[in-house]
Amino acid sequence: MNGGPYVQAKKYCDEMRRVGITVYTVGFALGKNSTASQTLSQCATDASMAYTPESGAELQQAFRDIALKISRLRLAM
Repeated sequence: MNGGPYVQAKKYCDEMRRVGITVYTVGFALGKNSTASQTLSQCATDASMAYTPESGAELQQAFRDIALKISRLRLAM
């Protein structure tokens, strides 16, 4: 009725961005060319906000990067 999960995710992400919400995405061990990875990449506000780590170390780094970016946003506002 509302489309499959990827269609629903895209609509949800589009609406969040439309109302000004900054969207970061993280998909762990999805494979670089998977549909889920592509969906998360399209969902993020821009390409630098989409993370697809493949290892635990990359996952930790992704969350560090996001935390740093968020803290910069708060300082700038």
